[in-house]
Amino acid sequence: YPCFLPMATTRLALFTVWILLHGARGDVCATTTPTTNRELRSIISNCDRSVIESLNVTLITDFFRVFSGSDFNGNLSGWDVSNGVVFEGMFYGAAEFDGDISTWKVSNGKDFSYMFWGATEFSGDLSGWDVSSGVNFYEMFYGASSFNSDISGWDVSSGDYFDFMFDGATSFNQSLPCWLIRRDHSPIDYSYLFPTGFQPCFDMSLWPPHQGKWPSDL
Repeated sequence: YPCFLPMATTRLALFTVWILLHGARGDVCATTTPTTNRELRSIISNCDRSVIESLNVTLITDFFRVFSGSDFNGNLSGWDVSNGVVFEGMFYGAAEFDGDISTWKVSNGKDFSYMFWGATEFSGDLSGWDVSSGVNFYEMFYGASSFNSDISGWDVSSGDYFDFMFDGATSFNQSLPCWLIRRDHSPIDYSYLFPTGFQPCFDMSLWPPHQGKWPSDL
């Protein structure tokens, strides 16, 4: 009988570990209203698509990289992100995501940097987004090679950082005729704002010069 004890002990230990891991996962996935960025990221990393899609995220203000590197491509149209302030890197490297988020209320958002960085499949309609509170748009669509939404109606007059915003967004060819014209403080660095070879259709007479040059000359 003693010769069987080590094997029995090992099996018991493995079973205990399995119970602990799956029990913990069950507890995480039972949460329907996450309250912190860390809690939300844990749910997205461990739970099924249906759980993620049905989450109540109204208490979340920080969406920093919650889908970073994820293969998630579900329906997030029901998410209420209206209290969100930080959207930095939300879909960073989420190469498969192309969900409908056209009705999201992001008017409280300040930081949209890296939001769709490397989200190569994303081609959603963001024309209705209110980003008027946005300050940071740095590399927002960097490498988002499928994105070509008409965002000419965006009010980005509060923005300070636009570097590389569309760099690598090779499908993007929209006209942005009214962008960046309401500035009364420090000049904006327009360098590398658009992807290589992009020819914007601007009325340049409306644009303030940056260090004595128009964006087309940078």
